[in-house]
Amino acid sequence: MGILLDRNTRMITIGLNSPLAQFHTTSCLEYGTNVVGAVVPGLGGTSKDGVRIFNTISLAQKNTGASVAMMFLPPQLVLDGILECIEAEISLIVCTTTGVPLHDMLKLKSILRNSKSQLIGPSSVGVITPGECKVGVMPGFIFMPGNVGVVSRSGSLLYEMVSELTKQEIGQSTCVGLGGDNVIGSDFIDVIKLFEKDHATKLILILGEIGGNYEIDVAHYIRKNVSKPVVAYVAGSMMPRDRQVGHSGMEINSLIHSAEKKLEVFEECAVNIVRSPDKITQKVKKLIFDQELI
Repeated sequence: MGILLDRNTRMITIGLNSPLAQFHTTSCLEYGTNVVGAVVPGLGGTSKDGVRIFNTISLAQKNTGASVAMMFLPPQLVLDGILECIEAEISLIVCTTTGVPLHDMLKLKSILRNSKSQLIGPSSVGVITPGECKVGVMPGFIFMPGNVGVVSRSGSLLYEMVSELTKQEIGQSTCVGLGGDNVIGSDFIDVIKLFEKDHATKLILILGEIGGNYEIDVAHYIRKNVSKPVVAYVAGSMMPRDRQVGHSGMEINSLIHSAEKKLEVFEECAVNIVRSPDKITQKVKKLIFDQELI
């Protein structure tokens, strides 16, 4: 079954007026996601490609029973959009927007702790339970149903590694793109907790990167709280310090933020580490067969 999404998920798109949102909403529909509505202020009562449009998130939720929102809003509007989702008790918000103001995210983190909503992103490529439901911008054809739970900060790394797993006929239970901004709604620990409880997930693959403490924190959490086998890779071993590359969260400000240090901590916490991306599939496949996880 996987986590966060299943074939019964009811999704709305926030910001359907943008061409990007329209393209990816259509992609979700084609994948089989139950898209039940969209939100564009001023266009309520109309429809786009069979998807009903509402003026507000609250109206969309009340009229459709949606539990998930896919958000395509400019950075300066994300705070209000997510606050409206929280008020409407949307259980999962997937925010694709990059560059949300730092102070807005710090405010949202505090509010989300006491809400019924979970935020994936910002700067997320989305969430997919293969064969059942896709919410986000990822290409659905590279995924296949299976028992490996994948969580990644980087969208492109997620695509690359999942594509390799699928080529080896290693399917995925659910794949989650956390997002690459400095402050994000859900981190590795939040997702690992769900994978640990999920009966469909037999092995967990963590795709980390340089910058921040998310990998360090989850390594220590895994040592004390996770019984399932975990494989971890950290991208960016050749990156210089004090230089931002890629998205805003990918910068080495101290030794602990480096790929090598993070891999050392994972290893100390009894996590199976991989130092080269071309070895990830091999490591996952070996663990699956050695521990008879199929």
